[in-house]
Amino acid sequence: EVKPAEVKPAEVKPAEVKPAEVKPAEVIPGTLPTTVEPTVPKGPPAAPGTPGKLTINLAGVGWADVYVDDVKIAKTAPFKDLTITAGQHLVVVVNNRSGFTYEQTITVEPGAAVVINASKGGTPPAAPVPTPDAPWGPLPQ
Repeated sequence: EVKPAEVKPAEVKPAEVKPAEVKPAEVIPGTLPTTVEPTVPKGPPAAPGTPGKLTINLAGVGWADVYVDDVKIAKTAPFKDLTITAGQHLVVVVNNRSGFTYEQTITVEPGAAVVINASKGGTPPAAPVPTPDAPWGPLPQ
């Protein structure tokens, strides 16, 4: 007669997790790092639907047109505290004369501020940049 083998469950120990080492980003003198810095106001959380604020700083270029979700806004960058609806937005910063383009997807929390530091040589665009003579048609007004 053959008896089945006795099987003992394997002993499982939790894995050791070491915290990741975080080093500060290197900043080249005379430039701003290309970052998005969300800030949350102090006090109780803002009600859903409360707009946030957008600030765009530039380094290496004097000014730029700004498109939010493919719509050109009236202000040129740099600017501070533009009212913007809460939610996810695609921000494209362009100066066609100098060949400067920066693109960033941001998430604006209700009542929060988002700061974009865009520097020349920053993130290249992943999508076509809106221009007045774009082959896909006129820009929304």
